[in-house]
Amino acid sequence: MAKLLVVDDNEQNRYLLAALLKGHGYDVIVAVDGAEALNTARENPPDLIVTDILMPGMDGYTLCREWRLDEKLREIPLVFYTATYTDTKDEEFSMSLGAARFIVKPQEPDILVSMLEEVLNEQESYRQTVLPENRIEDTVFLKKYNEALIRKLEDKLEQLESANRNLEREVMERRNAEEALRQSEKELRIRTRIADAFLTVTDEGIFEAVLQIVLEGLASELGFFGYIDMKGALIVPIMKGSVFNQCHISNKSITFPSDTWGDIVWARSITEAKTLCSNSLSTITLKGQIPIRRFINNPLMDQTEVIGVLMVANKATDYTKEDISRLESIGNAIAPILSARLHRDRELEERTRLENQLRQAMKMEAIGRLAGGVAHDFNNILQAMIIASSMLMNCLPENGELHEFAEEIYKGVERASALTGHLLTFSRSQSLKMADLDLNEVIRSLMKMIQRIIGEDVEVRFQEGCDLAIVHADRGQMEQILLNLCVNSRDAMPEGGTLTIETEKLRMAREFCETYSCSSEGQYVVMRVTDNGCGMDAQTQARVFEPFFTTKEVGKGTGLGLATVYGIVKQHQGMVHVYSEVGNGTTFTVYLPCVEQPEVSIGTVAAIEPTGGDETILVAEDDDLLRKLATNILDGAGYNVLQAANGIEALEIFKASAGHIDLMLLDMIMPKMSGKGVYDALHLQHPNLHFLFSSGYTESSIHSDFVREKGIEIIQKPYTPNALLRKIREVLVTAAPVK
Repeated sequence: MAKLLVVDDNEQNRYLLAALLKGHGYDVIVAVDGAEALNTARENPPDLIVTDILMPGMDGYTLCREWRLDEKLREIPLVFYTATYTDTKDEEFSMSLGAARFIVKPQEPDILVSMLEEVLNEQESYRQTVLPENRIEDTVFLKKYNEALIRKLEDKLEQLESANRNLEREVMERRNAEEALRQSEKELRIRTRIADAFLTVTDEGIFEAVLQIVLEGLASELGFFGYIDMKGALIVPIMKGSVFNQCHISNKSITFPSDTWGDIVWARSITEAKTLCSNSLSTITLKGQIPIRRFINNPLMDQTEVIGVLMVANKATDYTKEDISRLESIGNAIAPILSARLHRDRELEERTRLENQLRQAMKMEAIGRLAGGVAHDFNNILQAMIIASSMLMNCLPENGELHEFAEEIYKGVERASALTGHLLTFSRSQSLKMADLDLNEVIRSLMKMIQRIIGEDVEVRFQEGCDLAIVHADRGQMEQILLNLCVNSRDAMPEGGTLTIETEKLRMAREFCETYSCSSEGQYVVMRVTDNGCGMDAQTQARVFEPFFTTKEVGKGTGLGLATVYGIVKQHQGMVHVYSEVGNGTTFTVYLPCVEQPEVSIGTVAAIEPTGGDETILVAEDDDLLRKLATNILDGAGYNVLQAANGIEALEIFKASAGHIDLMLLDMIMPKMSGKGVYDALHLQHPNLHFLFSSGYTESSIHSDFVREKGIEIIQKPYTPNALLRKIREVLVTAAPVK
């Protein structure tokens, strides 16, 4: 059994190698270094020594040299088994010292055992290599030994340097990670404070609160935080605070319309949608403005849309890439919250606007109904007065004083009737004579009259729109609109000025109709009347179309001019809008729907003289006095007159007359059954029967479609005796029975 000496300073390596060799049947002795190996071998010589090179005390090279110099041991083969000295020069030096093999760790166990067996089998050839003449001189040995050590030291040094670099890199990476963690924690604290601010701070203070947090987070002296409104202007609420107070320029504002931005830095940041930073110390500052030394401008983005801007400025030191990154990260956190708040505010603003429009529409509708009701009741009173004064004048000598008194009463009733006519126009209960009109032609025909009414101190300009479409409207009412607006503008320019009338064709989009409560989308003819007078505040504009509302002195104006305009426009399915600024004038804009094809209008009849007849007429009127007066007028003209106080009574009288009635004079509104109810009950069974309606409402909002579609004749209260007789004759002679 061969005996092997294993030399290795590493206990684990020594144990594993000894166990391997014992497992293959070898007798194994061990040593921890070269000195111990020499002593052990001299006492108990082995057949083969397997040694490491790098060991404390005596290393493998020295052991090999001493082994070769020992007369007792020099013929025993020595094998180097090393993981440290692996260079080819190391192998050459080892073999020059007389080593039998140079094996690099690690090796497969079977291969290692096989190589050792080969060495044992080659002992005779090994003995021939260890003759005295082959010994290496001390100087040569020391030289080669030192070279090997130097190479190993250089390798170790390089390894140490590499390890040091790796360690430094790891330390730097750890420091960077720790710094990134600190910055992340700092940014998280900023974000948390901002989120808390949005939840707890009021709308009025949120922008200042958020900006203060951002300024503290980026160690900046000042800045601003603003948003883009629906008109594209930059709104900076924080400018109300300390920044606003530090700025000493005139015309300070928190609103910056986009057309005033110019090439200012924050404007470029918005328009280019990118963060801008500068550390260039600016020495140029306009008088009164705050000097900006360093800054970062960050646009706040909602997807691809810029919704605001966040600026920090005047940090004591230069802004770094980390500062830019932090501000952008904060901006990314703020943007969705700001976007949600802006959407909420816009929805609230839209809801408030719609609610205000609804309230205004309901108010105007209620005022219109009230005005129409008052006009109706007042017309019944005027009806009696106008008939009585007319009959009184017919009974008195024309040159007498009493006749003059009666005539004054008649004139007063006519003025009162005109006033109720304005109320009816506002309530959209006025009769219309519709025709296809060119609004440019209507305005041109009135220009001379407008200039006379306005006066020489006001310049009147008319800018005609090209290719203006046709509107289906009442010409007289269109003239009334224009004259009322021009007179209103004249009163706003007591010292003279410029009055401009413009027309154009415009297509209403759905969004515009929703915003301004238009009746429908489509083509409209637009007429604008603009003055450069005193203008109106918002409170005045909100009430400008109300009946009897006026800003003029007591006794000047009725307060019905603009209310009349409103009523006429609404009755034509149009819209009127006012825009005004105090000191900058006013613009009234009227929108009237176009017609694609001219509408066939009902022809007018030639005037008929107020004569009587012998036909039978049934007068149905719930007002006793009016019924009596109408009966007297018709009876005096030769007609056979029957009377009814309401619709039910009118039907009973008609049935009792066995159908010998030629015309039904019906009040539109009566108790128990209206005039329309009587018409519905009779016209199908009696197609030759004529109908004439009377009403203080004329074509009332309840029956306007009925009157227009059926071609029914109507006479407006208050009417004169001659007007009633003329209308009765017209219906009996020229009008076909109603459909």
